[in-house]
Amino acid sequence: MPTTIPVPTAHATCLHETLDAVRGETQVLKMAGLLSVSADDLLDGGGTGLGDWMGDLAVAVEDASGATVLLPVRDPGMLQHIVYGMSAVLVWANELRTEGRLATTIPTEAVAAWSEIERVAGLGGRTAMAMGYESGRLTGAPDLRVETIQETAATAAA
Repeated sequence: MPTTIPVPTAHATCLHETLDAVRGETQVLKMAGLLSVSADDLLDGGGTGLGDWMGDLAVAVEDASGATVLLPVRDPGMLQHIVYGMSAVLVWANELRTEGRLATTIPTEAVAAWSEIERVAGLGGRTAMAMGYESGRLTGAPDLRVETIQETAATAAA
């Protein structure tokens, strides 16, 4: 597994901003009694590794100076754990948006960045497919390809 994950700066920035928006909006909705849990409540179960990773994302976006940012992998097992937790939150937020309960949208660029992180973790395509994107290329994100778990396994076996 590589030690860094290259992601276009614009996509990483979009992912960071989207995660912040989902976390903030769901917290406000919870405080208003419109949701029983917030994104942070769901993410807290991910342990300290998730908070560290989100900090890495924020620093990478803040320090970005080129077209690509390199996100650290940290521990490969922890990265898979982070992907499972964050994927569930992104899909949940997208469903809330579809139901009209959340204003924050999950832009294609954020999904493309997340798909690259999933691919490196060996779990590619989970979130994009759960959100209704077709397997293959994400519209509007020609730099990144959504790779399904089966495709990742086939590549690793070759």
